[in-house]
Amino acid sequence: MKSNQQTISMGESRMSSIVARLVDSFPYIHLRVVLECQRAGYIPKYKTSMIRGIVARVFKKQVCYDIEAVCGSCELNHNCMYAAMFESPHHLVHRLNRGGTVPHPYIIRCREGRTFFQTGDHLSFDMIVFGRYAKVFATHLLSSLSGVEQYDFGRGRLRFRMQTIYQLLDAESIVLVDGDSIAAAPKESRFCYQERPYEEVRLQFVTPCRMIRKGAVLRKFSVEEFLWQVKHRAHHLLLLHHEQGEIVEWDGLPLLDRKDVAIVSEQWEELSRYSMRQQQKVYLGGIKATLTMRRSEALDQWLPLLSFAEKFHVGKGASFGLGQYELWFR
Repeated sequence: MKSNQQTISMGESRMSSIVARLVDSFPYIHLRVVLECQRAGYIPKYKTSMIRGIVARVFKKQVCYDIEAVCGSCELNHNCMYAAMFESPHHLVHRLNRGGTVPHPYIIRCREGRTFFQTGDHLSFDMIVFGRYAKVFATHLLSSLSGVEQYDFGRGRLRFRMQTIYQLLDAESIVLVDGDSIAAAPKESRFCYQERPYEEVRLQFVTPCRMIRKGAVLRKFSVEEFLWQVKHRAHHLLLLHHEQGEIVEWDGLPLLDRKDVAIVSEQWEELSRYSMRQQQKVYLGGIKATLTMRRSEALDQWLPLLSFAEKFHVGKGASFGLGQYELWFR
């Protein structure tokens, strides 16, 4: 087997274990941040873009030697912690060999739908940082998130202060930051696929899945397209952010038989965010679908990848929390 490329082309009986081995041990740290409102008002229903903008600003202020510099033309672009997390460093764009942007090593989740906050109310969100620098990213976040109180949230100009940061582990949560005190250092978690007995899997999207092929946004859910997006996402994350940085081809994965899959429901959900970079509203609509899949040899082989994408999302806009789904085994 070549050191820089692994090609999956063996028999079906070994496929599931091979796929599981490739995605296992992917490093990540799951943080939960709790903010306390200091100035009442309204903020958007869809909050992850707003949160990302403020977190990126406080992070950049902490690590960047020239906060006014344009990242793309900065001579330190290839060796900057801010660029590595929130931008598309030139060396990663070159490694992906497709131009444009690269998947960022974080996901922001926020399930809070209310828009009005009074003084003293809490706003919580999750940040999952992953890849070879997950612990470094998380450590910088612990020391920089106190800076969120310097910035306005939304057009309502709300102010929040950082109250608590937890790390979510498999069976517990630990307090990393309590007020102004750092209580513990983040611990690196590792993704691990666990087989389980089942007859049927129910897959339900929590946030819209935005799928793009050949420049076009897909507005109808397709199982085949969804599985391609899962492979695509896993390939990029393993290539760019895993320690090995391996090129993986999933040539041996079979298609699911259509008689084993039922799309229970699907609907298009339109979301929007305001892009400071583009100075305009950007639409991030996608499909929220629910489907059931009966057990088969093909599904057994896909489950390690489906479980990986359950943790790290799928499709366009994953960094903003899109493409999150849950698997339920029956």
